Amino acid sequence: MSEPKKTKVLIVAKQPEEAARWADMLPDAEFEVWLEPNEMPEPDVVVTNDDTLETEEHAAVVWIDCFATRAPNPAHIGYFGDPPPGHLRLVCRLLTSVSFAMRLFAESLAKCRRLEAEALTDPLTELPNRRAWDRTLGQRLAENPRPKRLCVAMLDLDLFKRVNDSAGHAVGDDVLRVAATTINGHLGSRDFAARLGGDEFGVIFWVLDEDDAGGWVEKFRHVSSPDGCAVTASAGFRVIGPDESLSSEEVFQSVALALRDAKQQGRDRAVEA
Repeated sequence: MSEPKKTKVLIVAKQPEEAARWADMLPDAEFEVWLEPNEMPEPDVVVTNDDTLETEEHAAVVWIDCFATRAPNPAHIGYFGDPPPGHLRLVCRLLTSVSFAMRLFAESLAKCRRLEAEALTDPLTELPNRRAWDRTLGQRLAENPRPKRLCVAMLDLDLFKRVNDSAGHAVGDDVLRVAATTINGHLGSRDFAARLGGDEFGVIFWVLDEDDAGGWVEKFRHVSSPDGCAVTASAGFRVIGPDESLSSEEVFQSVALALRDAKQQGRDRAVEA
């Protein structure tokens, strides 16, 4: 049967006699004690009275005579004066467990956030995807602050299938990436763009004057053409009135119909719903 793992303790004291005194409280059978930080890069717990010591966010720390200056942290504990020997042994083991749990939680949270970001991002263009669009459209419709007007636009690259068929899918992918870059380049800090699927993009943006919406849609839909591949885009858009109360689906459907009208009227144009 293997021996229990020892708790690794780094002691950082202002005076050598303090470090030696605390080290004597931690029996060799349970603890490995270091007195030099450079000798122990990753301790389980730090015991110190140095209030200038920088520790990582989830480190377990026993602060002696300097705890009042520290920010609250579940993996930290403070004493005024030396702790009783039994206490020091106990808290070193306890804080090690707390620190370990905090690290696991932080890693799990970071992984969840990373997976959520991936689930809401289109991998080709790196724009948000349709799922992110649905979520954001609902949020923006709930805001709609005066005097600004919320504008919702959908853009579709004209005859995009011909690009894939004639120039190949690699060029088609480049066209989609350039379109995403073009749209992104015109966004304000509170605006939002997404790839809705295929060669279709959506933009949610704000204007102070309703008459400005069409001009912004024209900027969004004028896509640069990589490798001499001429590409145009059609668009449908809608400006949400200050007294309109519409669902995301109602707005989406009306803008989609305007986009269809733009296609039927000859493409390479924008139509307002």
